[in-house]
Parts: sequence; structure tokens; C-alpha cells
Amino acid sequence: MISILSIEDMKDKVQAVAWNHYAPEVLLSWSFDQTVVLKDGRQPSHLGFKWSVMTDVETLAWNPHSEHSSVVSIEDGTMKVFDIRAAQSAFGYGFDG
Repeated sequence: MISILSIEDMKDKVQAVAWNHYAPEVLLSWSFDQTVVLKDGRQPSHLGFKWSVMTDVETLAWNPHSEHSSVVSIEDGTMKVFDIRAAQSAFGYGFDG
């Protein structure tokens, strides 16, 4: 089997991955390094987005009613909602256009 997409930006083991229901090539993942990564397999050479959440993520999910939004629940009791149309990476890289 040949890998078609690789996410190698995380410094610790990956805890969860969520597929976008509308665009299965788009993955959202989080790692024990306290980062969330969004990667679009339609643009495999692109770095994607990476955000620091400053604590452990409990769970993440795509909105089943919208292809553009996802939610991350965090150990400190907060939730973060991401809209990929307005995404900006906290680490200085993101999708073009």
C-alpha cells in the first residue's frame, strides 16, 4: 500500500484524526504535543494549518452540517471552533487562497 498523504509536523504521538464528511481528503488531527493540524490531501505539497491549543485535546469533530467548520474540546473545559475558510495558522503557514 502506498501512502498518499503524510502529516509529519507533530512532535509527539497523534491521538486522533477526523475526516471531513464533505471533503474526505481534508483531515483534522491532534497530538500530545498540544497541537491541532489541518491538512488537505488535494494539496499534498502544501503544509496545511497548525494551531497550538496549550493543553490536551479531549476530542475533535467536523460539523456534520457544514464542510467548513470543526470543533475541538479541550481539557481545560473550553471548546474551539475552526472555520477553514478563515483559517490562519498560529505557526505562520496555511493554505493558499
